[in-house]
Amino acid sequence: MNLPLAANWAGKDSESILWLASYPRSGNTFCRILLANYFAASSEPYDLNELHDFIPPDTSAILWHDLAPAAPNGDIREQTWKLRPDFIERYRKLPKQSPLAGLKTHTANLSVFDSTGFTFRNNDRAIYIVRHPLDVLLSYSDFNGRNLDSAIDVMTTSGTCVQDSYVGGFELRGSWSEHVASWLRSPPCPLLLIRYEELCRSTEETLRGMLSFLGATILPDRVRRAVELSHFDRVREQAALQSFNETPSTTRSGTFFRKGKTLQWLRDLDPEQAYRLADKCMPVMTGLGYTDPREVLFDGRNALGPITLG
Repeated sequence: MNLPLAANWAGKDSESILWLASYPRSGNTFCRILLANYFAASSEPYDLNELHDFIPPDTSAILWHDLAPAAPNGDIREQTWKLRPDFIERYRKLPKQSPLAGLKTHTANLSVFDSTGFTFRNNDRAIYIVRHPLDVLLSYSDFNGRNLDSAIDVMTTSGTCVQDSYVGGFELRGSWSEHVASWLRSPPCPLLLIRYEELCRSTEETLRGMLSFLGATILPDRVRRAVELSHFDRVREQAALQSFNETPSTTRSGTFFRKGKTLQWLRDLDPEQAYRLADKCMPVMTGLGYTDPREVLFDGRNALGPITLG
Protein backbone atom coordinates (compact mmCIF):
# COMPACT_ATOMS: atom_id res chain seq x y z
CA MET A 1 0.00 0.00 0.00
CA ASN A 2 1.42 3.41 -0.98
CA LEU A 3 0.75 5.81 1.84
CA PRO A 4 0.38 9.52 0.98
CA LEU A 5 3.33 11.46 2.33
CA ALA A 6 4.03 15.15 2.76
CA ALA A 7 6.73 17.46 4.01
CA ASN A 8 5.86 18.62 7.53
CA TRP A 9 8.84 20.48 8.90
CA ALA A 10 8.50 22.34 12.19
CA GLY A 11 6.46 25.52 11.80
CA LYS A 12 5.33 24.76 8.26
CA ASP A 13 1.98 26.26 7.30
CA SER A 14 -0.10 26.54 4.15
CA GLU A 15 2.01 29.44 2.84
CA SER A 16 5.46 28.01 3.56
CA ILE A 17 7.76 27.45 0.58
CA LEU A 18 10.60 25.03 -0.06
CA TRP A 19 13.25 26.87 -2.06
CA LEU A 20 15.20 24.43 -4.23
CA ALA A 21 18.12 26.63 -5.25
CA SER A 22 21.32 26.24 -7.22
CA TYR A 23 23.52 27.80 -9.83
CA PRO A 24 22.49 26.35 -13.22
CA ARG A 25 23.76 22.86 -14.09
CA SER A 26 24.47 21.90 -10.49
CA GLY A 27 21.94 19.11 -9.85
CA ASN A 28 18.72 20.99 -9.14
CA THR A 29 16.70 18.90 -11.58
CA PHE A 30 18.21 15.67 -10.22
CA CYS A 31 16.96 16.65 -6.75
CA ARG A 32 13.50 17.46 -8.12
CA ILE A 33 13.32 14.07 -9.82
CA LEU A 34 14.47 12.20 -6.70
CA LEU A 35 11.93 13.95 -4.49
CA ALA A 36 9.17 13.57 -7.08
CA ASN A 37 9.78 9.83 -7.38
CA TYR A 38 9.80 9.48 -3.60
CA PHE A 39 6.56 11.35 -2.93
CA ALA A 40 4.75 9.90 -5.96
CA ALA A 41 5.50 6.37 -4.73
CA SER A 42 4.75 4.80 -8.10
CA SER A 43 6.30 1.75 -9.71
CA GLU A 44 6.79 3.92 -12.82
CA PRO A 45 9.15 6.88 -13.01
CA TYR A 46 7.66 10.33 -12.45
CA ASP A 47 6.73 12.01 -15.74
CA LEU A 48 9.53 14.52 -16.35
CA ASN A 49 7.17 16.84 -18.18
CA GLU A 50 5.07 17.12 -15.03
CA LEU A 51 7.92 18.35 -12.84
CA HIS A 52 6.44 21.82 -13.24
CA ASP A 53 3.41 20.63 -11.26
CA PHE A 54 5.63 19.20 -8.53
CA ILE A 55 8.13 22.03 -7.98
CA PRO A 56 7.79 24.76 -10.63
CA PRO A 57 10.54 27.27 -11.42
CA ASP A 58 10.13 30.80 -10.09
CA THR A 59 10.40 31.97 -13.72
CA SER A 60 7.48 29.82 -14.90
CA ALA A 61 5.68 31.59 -17.76
CA ILE A 62 2.49 29.75 -16.76
CA LEU A 63 2.60 30.98 -13.16
CA TRP A 64 3.60 34.49 -14.13
CA HIS A 65 0.73 34.71 -16.59
CA ASP A 66 -1.70 33.82 -13.79
CA LEU A 67 -0.05 35.64 -10.89
CA ALA A 68 1.84 38.67 -12.23
CA PRO A 69 0.29 41.73 -10.56
CA ALA A 70 0.73 43.92 -13.64
CA ALA A 71 2.45 44.03 -17.00
CA PRO A 72 5.80 45.80 -16.69
CA ASN A 73 6.57 49.07 -18.42
CA GLY A 74 10.04 50.19 -19.42
CA ASP A 75 13.05 47.97 -18.71
CA ILE A 76 11.54 44.48 -18.51
CA ARG A 77 14.39 43.29 -16.29
CA GLU A 78 13.92 45.96 -13.65
CA GLN A 79 10.14 45.79 -13.73
CA THR A 80 10.08 42.00 -13.58
CA TRP A 81 12.52 42.04 -10.68
CA LYS A 82 10.40 44.47 -8.71
CA LEU A 83 7.29 42.36 -9.34
CA ARG A 84 8.91 39.21 -7.99
CA PRO A 85 8.16 39.73 -4.26
CA ASP A 86 4.46 40.27 -5.01
CA PHE A 87 4.49 37.26 -7.36
CA ILE A 88 5.97 35.10 -4.58
CA GLU A 89 3.39 36.26 -2.05
CA ARG A 90 0.59 35.44 -4.49
CA TYR A 91 2.11 32.02 -5.11
CA ARG A 92 2.10 31.35 -1.36
CA LYS A 93 -1.67 31.75 -1.29
CA LEU A 94 -2.38 29.33 -4.12
CA PRO A 95 -3.97 25.98 -3.19
CA LYS A 96 -1.09 23.51 -3.45
CA GLN A 97 -1.43 20.04 -4.95
CA SER A 98 2.22 19.12 -4.46
CA PRO A 99 3.35 17.64 -1.11
CA LEU A 100 6.27 20.09 -1.11
CA ALA A 101 4.77 23.42 -2.27
CA GLY A 102 8.12 24.68 -3.44
CA LEU A 103 9.82 26.77 -6.07
CA LYS A 104 12.93 25.92 -8.04
CA THR A 105 15.27 28.88 -8.49
CA HIS A 106 18.54 29.67 -10.23
CA THR A 107 18.38 33.25 -9.00
CA ALA A 108 21.02 34.51 -6.60
CA ASN A 109 19.87 35.93 -3.27
CA LEU A 110 21.21 39.36 -4.17
CA SER A 111 19.80 42.86 -4.53
CA VAL A 112 19.69 44.73 -7.82
CA PHE A 113 17.75 47.81 -8.95
CA ASP A 114 17.81 48.82 -5.26
CA SER A 115 15.59 45.91 -4.23
CA THR A 116 15.52 42.21 -3.47
CA GLY A 117 13.78 39.72 -5.70
CA PHE A 118 12.69 37.39 -2.91
CA THR A 119 10.46 37.28 0.11
CA PHE A 120 11.49 34.70 2.70
CA ARG A 121 9.83 33.63 5.91
CA ASN A 122 11.34 31.89 8.93
CA ASN A 123 9.06 28.91 8.35
CA ASP A 124 10.30 28.45 4.78
CA ARG A 125 13.01 25.89 4.04
CA ALA A 126 15.80 25.96 1.46
CA ILE A 127 17.89 23.24 -0.11
CA TYR A 128 20.94 24.57 -1.90
CA ILE A 129 22.77 22.28 -4.33
CA VAL A 130 26.37 23.12 -5.15
CA ARG A 131 28.69 21.49 -7.70
CA HIS A 132 32.38 21.86 -8.41
CA PRO A 133 32.53 24.90 -10.72
CA LEU A 134 34.86 23.17 -13.17
CA ASP A 135 32.26 20.44 -13.71
CA VAL A 136 29.54 23.10 -13.91
CA LEU A 137 31.56 24.74 -16.68
CA LEU A 138 31.50 21.66 -18.91
CA SER A 139 27.78 21.14 -18.47
CA TYR A 140 26.94 24.85 -18.75
CA SER A 141 28.96 25.17 -21.96
CA ASP A 142 27.13 22.25 -23.60
CA PHE A 143 23.69 23.29 -22.32
CA ASN A 144 23.95 26.84 -23.64
CA GLY A 145 25.86 26.11 -26.84
CA ARG A 146 28.83 28.22 -25.71
CA ASN A 147 32.52 27.51 -26.10
CA LEU A 148 34.40 26.98 -22.85
CA ASP A 149 36.09 30.40 -22.82
CA SER A 150 32.74 32.15 -23.25
CA ALA A 151 31.19 30.05 -20.48
CA ILE A 152 34.11 30.91 -18.17
CA ASP A 153 33.45 34.60 -18.82
CA VAL A 154 29.78 34.16 -17.88
CA MET A 155 30.57 32.21 -14.71
CA THR A 156 33.11 34.78 -13.49
CA THR A 157 31.28 38.01 -14.34
CA SER A 158 29.70 39.86 -11.43
CA GLY A 159 26.01 40.62 -11.80
CA THR A 160 25.39 38.24 -14.71
CA CYS A 161 21.71 37.96 -15.54
CA VAL A 162 19.50 36.38 -18.18
CA GLN A 163 16.16 37.56 -19.52
CA ASP A 164 13.69 35.48 -21.49
CA SER A 165 11.14 37.18 -23.74
CA TYR A 166 8.22 36.90 -21.31
CA VAL A 167 7.34 38.70 -18.10
CA GLY A 168 8.91 36.82 -15.20
CA GLY A 169 11.72 35.32 -17.23
CA PHE A 170 14.46 37.33 -15.53
CA GLU A 171 17.17 35.61 -13.47
CA LEU A 172 19.89 37.42 -11.59
CA ARG A 173 22.63 34.80 -11.35
CA GLY A 174 25.76 36.77 -10.63
CA SER A 175 29.04 34.92 -10.94
CA TRP A 176 29.29 31.34 -9.67
CA SER A 177 30.97 32.62 -6.50
CA GLU A 178 28.39 35.35 -5.95
CA HIS A 179 25.55 32.88 -6.38
CA VAL A 180 26.90 30.33 -3.91
CA ALA A 181 27.88 32.92 -1.32
CA SER A 182 24.53 34.72 -1.58
CA TRP A 183 22.69 31.61 -0.37
CA LEU A 184 25.19 30.11 2.06
CA ARG A 185 26.78 32.98 3.97
CA SER A 186 23.56 34.37 5.42
CA PRO A 187 20.84 31.75 4.82
CA PRO A 188 17.44 33.46 4.56
CA CYS A 189 15.72 30.55 6.35
CA PRO A 190 16.81 27.10 7.61
CA LEU A 191 18.95 25.72 4.79
CA LEU A 192 20.37 22.31 3.88
CA LEU A 193 23.52 22.27 1.76
CA ILE A 194 23.81 19.38 -0.71
CA ARG A 195 26.91 18.83 -2.82
CA TYR A 196 26.35 17.29 -6.23
CA GLU A 197 29.27 14.99 -5.56
CA GLU A 198 27.47 13.54 -2.52
CA LEU A 199 24.23 13.34 -4.48
CA CYS A 200 25.92 11.12 -7.06
CA ARG A 201 28.13 9.10 -4.71
CA SER A 202 25.67 8.49 -1.86
CA THR A 203 22.25 9.06 -3.41
CA GLU A 204 20.17 7.09 -0.88
CA GLU A 205 21.87 8.74 2.08
CA THR A 206 21.49 12.18 0.53
CA LEU A 207 17.81 11.63 -0.19
CA ARG A 208 17.28 10.51 3.39
CA GLY A 209 18.96 13.70 4.57
CA MET A 210 16.67 15.84 2.44
CA LEU A 211 13.57 14.02 3.67
CA SER A 212 14.63 14.37 7.29
CA PHE A 213 15.27 18.09 6.78
CA LEU A 214 11.78 18.44 5.27
CA GLY A 215 10.07 16.60 8.10
CA ALA A 216 8.88 13.80 5.81
CA THR A 217 8.40 10.20 6.88
CA ILE A 218 11.32 8.08 5.64
CA LEU A 219 10.28 4.70 4.24
CA PRO A 220 13.37 2.64 3.27
CA ASP A 221 11.72 0.69 0.44
CA ARG A 222 10.37 3.89 -1.05
CA VAL A 223 13.79 5.56 -0.79
CA ARG A 224 15.43 2.68 -2.66
CA ARG A 225 12.75 2.71 -5.34
CA ALA A 226 13.02 6.48 -5.81
CA VAL A 227 16.79 6.15 -6.29
CA GLU A 228 16.33 3.34 -8.82
CA LEU A 229 13.74 5.31 -10.78
CA SER A 230 16.02 8.38 -10.74
CA HIS A 231 19.19 6.65 -11.97
CA PHE A 232 20.92 8.88 -14.49
CA ASP A 233 20.86 6.43 -17.40
CA ARG A 234 17.18 5.72 -16.83
CA VAL A 235 16.30 9.42 -16.64
CA ARG A 236 18.36 10.18 -19.74
CA GLU A 237 16.46 7.52 -21.69
CA GLN A 238 13.15 8.75 -20.27
CA ALA A 239 13.94 12.32 -21.34
CA ALA A 240 14.67 11.16 -24.88
CA LEU A 241 11.44 9.17 -25.13
CA GLN A 242 9.29 11.94 -23.66
CA SER A 243 11.02 14.87 -25.39
CA PHE A 244 11.71 16.55 -22.04
CA ASN A 245 10.22 20.04 -22.27
CA GLU A 246 13.03 21.70 -20.29
CA THR A 247 15.68 20.77 -22.87
CA PRO A 248 16.81 23.95 -24.65
CA SER A 249 17.38 24.21 -28.37
CA THR A 250 20.90 25.46 -27.67
CA THR A 251 22.34 22.28 -26.17
CA ARG A 252 25.11 20.78 -28.30
CA SER A 253 24.66 17.23 -26.99
CA GLY A 254 20.93 17.34 -27.78
CA THR A 255 19.92 16.29 -24.28
CA PHE A 256 19.21 17.95 -20.93
CA PHE A 257 21.05 15.11 -19.18
CA ARG A 258 24.55 15.07 -20.63
CA LYS A 259 26.79 12.78 -18.52
CA GLY A 260 25.81 13.16 -14.87
CA LYS A 261 29.32 12.42 -13.58
CA THR A 262 31.70 14.09 -11.18
CA LEU A 263 35.31 15.17 -11.77
CA GLN A 264 34.79 15.31 -15.53
CA TRP A 265 37.04 18.34 -15.60
CA LEU A 266 40.07 16.20 -14.74
CA ARG A 267 39.63 14.47 -18.10
CA ASP A 268 37.96 17.07 -20.30
CA LEU A 269 39.30 20.51 -19.37
CA ASP A 270 42.47 22.10 -20.61
CA PRO A 271 44.58 22.93 -17.50
CA GLU A 272 44.81 26.62 -18.39
CA GLN A 273 41.03 26.87 -18.64
CA ALA A 274 40.68 25.09 -15.31
CA TYR A 275 43.12 27.51 -13.70
CA ARG A 276 41.40 30.55 -15.20
CA LEU A 277 38.01 29.64 -13.77
CA ALA A 278 39.30 28.34 -10.44
CA ASP A 279 41.38 31.45 -9.77
CA LYS A 280 38.19 33.55 -9.88
CA CYS A 281 36.25 31.06 -7.71
CA MET A 282 38.96 30.02 -5.26
CA PRO A 283 37.79 31.66 -2.00
CA VAL A 284 34.37 30.00 -2.24
CA MET A 285 35.84 26.76 -3.61
CA THR A 286 38.22 26.56 -0.65
CA GLY A 287 35.37 27.07 1.80
CA LEU A 288 33.53 24.16 0.21
CA GLY A 289 36.56 21.86 0.21
CA TYR A 290 37.09 21.98 -3.55
CA THR A 291 40.82 21.76 -4.23
CA ASP A 292 42.90 24.04 -6.42
CA PRO A 293 43.14 22.26 -9.82
CA ARG A 294 46.85 22.99 -9.93
CA GLU A 295 47.30 20.60 -7.03
CA VAL A 296 45.01 17.98 -8.53
CA LEU A 297 46.39 18.03 -12.03
CA PHE A 298 50.03 18.03 -10.99
CA ASP A 299 50.22 15.77 -7.96
CA GLY A 300 46.99 13.79 -8.06
CA ARG A 301 45.42 14.89 -4.78
CA ASN A 302 41.76 14.13 -4.23
CA ALA A 303 39.55 16.92 -5.58
CA LEU A 304 37.10 16.71 -2.68
CA GLY A 305 37.62 17.71 0.91
CA PRO A 306 35.48 18.39 3.99
CA ILE A 307 32.77 21.04 3.88
CA THR A 308 33.71 24.03 6.01
CA LEU A 309 31.19 26.57 4.66
CA GLY A 310 27.51 26.68 5.38
